[in-house]
Amino acid sequence: MTFEEALKYLEGFTNYELLMRTPYESAYKLQRMQELCSLVGHPEQGLTSVHIGGTKGKGSVAAMTESILRAAGFKTGLYISPHLVSMRERILICGRPIPAEHFGRLMGIVRDALKSREVNPRHGAYTFFELVTLAAFLAFREEQVDVAVLEVGLGGRLDATNVVSPLAVGLVPVSFDHASILGVTLEQIAREKCGIVKKRTPVISGVQTDSVMSLIDDTARERGCPVLAVERDIHVERKGWDLGGERFSCEGPWPARYEDMEVALLGAHQVRNAAIAIGLIEVLKSRGLDISLDAVRVGLKAVSWPGRLEVVETKPFVVLDGAQNVDSAQALVQAVKDHFCYRRLILILGMSQDKDLVGVGKTLAPLADEVIFTESGHPRAASADFLKGVMGGFFKSGRTVSNCEEALEAARRAADPEDFILVTGSLYLIGRIRKLLKPAEELEDVSLSR
Repeated sequence: MTFEEALKYLEGFTNYELLMRTPYESAYKLQRMQELCSLVGHPEQGLTSVHIGGTKGKGSVAAMTESILRAAGFKTGLYISPHLVSMRERILICGRPIPAEHFGRLMGIVRDALKSREVNPRHGAYTFFELVTLAAFLAFREEQVDVAVLEVGLGGRLDATNVVSPLAVGLVPVSFDHASILGVTLEQIAREKCGIVKKRTPVISGVQTDSVMSLIDDTARERGCPVLAVERDIHVERKGWDLGGERFSCEGPWPARYEDMEVALLGAHQVRNAAIAIGLIEVLKSRGLDISLDAVRVGLKAVSWPGRLEVVETKPFVVLDGAQNVDSAQALVQAVKDHFCYRRLILILGMSQDKDLVGVGKTLAPLADEVIFTESGHPRAASADFLKGVMGGFFKSGRTVSNCEEALEAARRAADPEDFILVTGSLYLIGRIRKLLKPAEELEDVSLSR
């Protein structure tokens, strides 16, 4: 099967990333994934892994953790979602996207395995995400990775990635997102996120609300898991910052002292994410992995995470960030204030219909001198006119340009060299804009390290 044939094949399966609602209550979802894995010899069972869930910063923590492990000399696998430009970005070996022909061949194995087994009517039909997750497990087994870092797709308890038995679990800050699917209260959402906590598996938590932290502690206690939380048990201090990243120190209940560290991602929130990654590394060290302080230093300084406060042009600045809820928008606003000097800020904003449009609009409005509402072309995207109707009143000046390529050109025409163009609201929008701005050869050779 070629790469193009694999993509066409996947189109025949339900992709809940494209739909407004997901039937998340199925009691058989993990059984279905386990059955799927059984068709190809359970590649997940021999996997040494780190599992990362939560809401804000899963991908950043996953990228940092993988980068450190690679700097320590381990052969790594990384599984993330969604992708920005190419499906290949979801499965990475040693920081590099899986080759197109390799992905196609793996999907051919998956297709042939499915032909050998009828769908269990009690479990329902397999999904796009389950098949891609299985391809990742197969890739990691074939490549004989030393450690795989897995980012949860949605929720946690019933996510397709939750068939692994990890050495460590990371829970980034839990906030309101996918509320129509995971629950209407923060505690309901957190309960789903805590579903990845396995018996006697150490947990590293980001900064949480009191109620969420209590739920994490209770879950861990029931399952015999030690828990360390940033701020409560792991102390991190931001020391300085520039366009190259953040400087910080971090200490916890371990002998190593992480002084004068640098992480090559922008924003105070990335310092807290780095503390989670360091906590996960300390767990792995306690489980026998040889990871030096220098490897942590090199890995954090080398990490790259496209589409998250990513500077793609200067004079004027063009910056891409995938903030899509209130908490991530607040972090974005603070990071822009900390890191950039500019005359005017032109905001290009596109969001999905199921997000907190009012909350995000109110958060971003004080930052923007002008907003251009646009659309990513994604099936869940709100129309530019709808966004303006809901959010336009919060901004000083706003207009609609439905086509995101034309929106970018409109912003460029309006911007002087000392201005700032910020594209945000949706990873799908970021992916579309990034594809326009990045040369094709760079996209083909994209890597998560510098």
